[in-house]
Amino acid sequence: MVPFSSRLRKLLAAALLAALVGVAAARAAGPLAPPRPGDAPYETWIDERAPGLFDAAAAPARSLHVAYRVDARIMLPLGFTTLQLWSRPDVGSATASYRDHDLPSGDIVRGYELFTSSKPERARGLNRMGFFREAIRLARGGPEWTAYFGAMTASPERTYGEATKANDSGAERVYDATDGLTSPRQATSAVFRIETTERVDSADALYALVRPDLGRLTPRRNVLTGSPSKPLPPSAFLGALEETLQQAAARRDGSRLRPAVRVPFVHNGVVRQLEISGLTPDPTRGARFAAARFVRSAGQVFAMQYRIVTPGHDDFTFRLWAELPAGAREDPLAPPIPPLAWEIQVRSFLRLYYERVR
Repeated sequence: MVPFSSRLRKLLAAALLAALVGVAAARAAGPLAPPRPGDAPYETWIDERAPGLFDAAAAPARSLHVAYRVDARIMLPLGFTTLQLWSRPDVGSATASYRDHDLPSGDIVRGYELFTSSKPERARGLNRMGFFREAIRLARGGPEWTAYFGAMTASPERTYGEATKANDSGAERVYDATDGLTSPRQATSAVFRIETTERVDSADALYALVRPDLGRLTPRRNVLTGSPSKPLPPSAFLGALEETLQQAAARRDGSRLRPAVRVPFVHNGVVRQLEISGLTPDPTRGARFAAARFVRSAGQVFAMQYRIVTPGHDDFTFRLWAELPAGAREDPLAPPIPPLAWEIQVRSFLRLYYERVR
């Protein structure tokens, strides 16, 4: 196997988080925003709408925590097809979780979290990472609003040539951070760029690292306004992804979806659509997950082809595997369906595959 090229490290690092969340994100552009005088306090939308939701000491009513391994595959584009040149297993890891807090009204405040990082010992010293969180108020009729926050390592490379010239040997790292809220009447977000030299190993620690800088930076802001006749989607990406899985489980008729599944969501001031464009049983992969006791039935594991539709941009596609139990009903308050694996082409030459390991 060809050794893992250190010249691809910077691109791969940012791609670790982009594999599920960043594909839907508009990256921050331009130079770092200048610090503002003083150290003004800054309250994120999650802090305001769901204080304490992600505190380690909090006891949720229901929760689940899963872990994934990340493999990388380098591809050579050849006209209408691609050739895999080499692969490198276990270049990074990811954890995903949800936690529910019940409200007296019968609604739920649900928190989703995804954290991912590279493994320096597997990637010649690469130490990139990122996380994304969403807090969602769920009622019987569906989501009412979503507050979200995320930070990921910035990476401007878009071509193989740029990637091979990237230098990740410096101590300083730059993070793109996004703080937002989306609801039927308004969607707002603030995008920051933050420099740091520290390395951490969890979403809590990364949030604690970037949080103090938010009050002294001037972000780029995005605002959308909805109305009673044209409300905005109340979901961000992770909530929309879970909604598509719940709908797929309830609407599948064998290996068909009736009707089709398409859920709008908002990220960084843009309304996007997340849809399932294909559904295929995968009993072979399902048998592996059944042996690991991640699913009840190998025959109910499906590979789903996803598409993200963003106005003014080409569609973005990825594949995701999940167990879709027969007889499921559409219930916004039902426990989430955790993905078993997903695969994403983050660049024309780089493909990442995440598979559940715990």
